[in-house]
Amino acid sequence: MTAVTHTHRPAAPALLAPLLATYLIFGAGYVAAKIAVEGGLPPLMLGARFAVIGAILVAIRVAMGHSDGLARAAAWGGATAAGLGMLLGGQGLAVLAIADLPAGTVALLMASTPLFAALIGHVAGFAPVAPAGFAAIALGMAGVGVLGAASLGLGGVVPIVLVLGAALAWAFGSTLGERLPQAPDPILASGMQMVVGGAALAAASWTAGEFARLDPAAITGDAWAALAFMALAVSLVGFPLFVRLTAIAPPAIANSFAYVAPAISALLAFVLLGERFGVLQAAGCAAILASVVLLLRFGHPDTPVDRARRGRPTR
Repeated sequence: MTAVTHTHRPAAPALLAPLLATYLIFGAGYVAAKIAVEGGLPPLMLGARFAVIGAILVAIRVAMGHSDGLARAAAWGGATAAGLGMLLGGQGLAVLAIADLPAGTVALLMASTPLFAALIGHVAGFAPVAPAGFAAIALGMAGVGVLGAASLGLGGVVPIVLVLGAALAWAFGSTLGERLPQAPDPILASGMQMVVGGAALAAASWTAGEFARLDPAAITGDAWAALAFMALAVSLVGFPLFVRLTAIAPPAIANSFAYVAPAISALLAFVLLGERFGVLQAAGCAAILASVVLLLRFGHPDTPVDRARRGRPTR
């Protein structure tokens, strides 16, 4: 993703509707994935939708005159790194795990993604973590441990490892997407990432034999409806809406879905799917979400840009 210049920020009430929409759309995505997989749709095949949605986004942006970068090899290289990390690794592993774990558990474990991203940025040297940030990361990892221990009886160790691998892969992909060349237009860049990641997921699905085993007659109506929601609401509406938020809202506000959406997922899974949400799950959830909030607020040392945005002296 390329940096967005914040030229004008609307008042807080004007941000409420798009924020709530992103919270609900992204939060419902994990529940929809669970319904789709339980209804007979192969897990990896769900990710093939990204190729279609990505192609649609690219076509729309090109038609609107935002084609700069589409013919550049460097932009496609950046899109490939980000798309493979976030979609093939992040989306693919998470959906594989959701076949064996509750949707709420997967969503809450995926909330550890910002913690992994902070560690990657610190180790790589381009985003140092402040002492308070390490305390927040430690709290979050403790929450991951509690939530993982509480989930061992639900699906075993392997699905939990898959989800944590998905969170780590998404963190790597998003970090590479920020550091490597991309198309100047954020939505075009995102569409290119979706095309690459979705094509990779479709190839993985084919290699795993999902296409050969697919029986359309055995797939439930609820599964098709869930797939339609994931394609239209999450991929086509939710992501562009998030990109728009990054342009009009402070970064901490725009990225707040990272800790709000998983909590909404857990609540929706409890209400709609009857998933268990006991004391240990609640404790792990609280620790992870609190750690991400603290990390976003206090995790990194102030830079001159940060201080200027808050109206502080830069020296």
